[in-house]
Amino acid sequence: MNESRGTRYQRFRRRGRAASLAAAAIALGLVAFTPAGPGIAAWSARVAAGAPAGWREPAVFVVFVLAVASLLELASLPARLYTGLGGAARRGATGLRLGAALAGEARVAMLAVAGLLASAAVTQTAVLSFGSWWWLGAGFVLAGGWLVALQTAPVLVAVLAKSRPVTTPAMAERLSALARRAGVPVGRVDEFPVHDVDDATAFVAGLGGFRRVFLASTVLRDWSDDEIAVVVAHELGHHRHGDLWATFALDASLLTCGLAASHLALPALAPAAGTLGSLAVLPVIGCVAGAVWVGGAPLRHVLSRRQERRADQFALALTDAAGPFAAVIRRLAARHLADERPALAWKLTSRHPTVAERLELADAHLEATAPSADAGRRAGSPGPRWAG
Repeated sequence: MNESRGTRYQRFRRRGRAASLAAAAIALGLVAFTPAGPGIAAWSARVAAGAPAGWREPAVFVVFVLAVASLLELASLPARLYTGLGGAARRGATGLRLGAALAGEARVAMLAVAGLLASAAVTQTAVLSFGSWWWLGAGFVLAGGWLVALQTAPVLVAVLAKSRPVTTPAMAERLSALARRAGVPVGRVDEFPVHDVDDATAFVAGLGGFRRVFLASTVLRDWSDDEIAVVVAHELGHHRHGDLWATFALDASLLTCGLAASHLALPALAPAAGTLGSLAVLPVIGCVAGAVWVGGAPLRHVLSRRQERRADQFALALTDAAGPFAAVIRRLAARHLADERPALAWKLTSRHPTVAERLELADAHLEATAPSADAGRRAGSPGPRWAG
């Protein structure tokens, strides 16, 4: 059977992500369950031995976490580079070189290392402060920080990209009116500049009166007004149904369960790493909590697909724009070389409905709201399968 280009590309990406995750997991496992963990802890103590007495313990902690995080990033780097460079070539992108790819990976690695350092600091503080209930305290604080990041990160990115109010009053008013109809009023509609068409995006972020609609400059330049409206309506649907809170509740529960599982497993898994509170125990906690998180991925994906399908339905009902909706889906599918009809095993690992399912939803909406479509098709016009 001939496979589409999208099928081959998506399989390549999945294998690359799996290889990257496996490399990092193996590296973390070696640190957690071999003498490497205590060895890195001892090395960190020697490195930080010259720090002032009051700062020595924090310095040892920082050196240890940075060393482990760097090992994980280096272990997964070859797979990530291969996937990034190979994926760009398969998409037909030109101009991406090893130096640029390394620079991009360095930026991502810096964020990942900072996140690991913060998570480890919260976990270690909870261990020292709450004793046998450390997993509950750490889960609560990490979940709270996660929620703040989810709310502020998109706004921060747009602000750093020098967002500004859109210069088309008619578009701002149309989207503001759309938000009022959706029951999700927004304070402002902003544009943020991007130069790569692959970065074209639109999203709604914030809470209450601080909520904003953000549109990439390429969206305003290349997309029709109806396409912009239906995409923003989709994002408003997530806010209208509280999808962020539902996702947060599930993610926070899985995170806390993972920490609780690591607490229960520590006596059996880490007798050589030392007592609870020693640095060498942190990688063991990371291994167990990470395994629970990965094991919970199907639940997260089921919830996400349900939310995305509901947001699609909400957008279609709010805008009655099946044609522009289908055009956007086609545009995004072509840009990302999506597999329109993936195999069931891969379909279940996705956070979105398939391209085919979303187009069928647009068809169903069109047929439900335009009874005369059948007469048009009998007269020789094409059916409602929109080509974008």
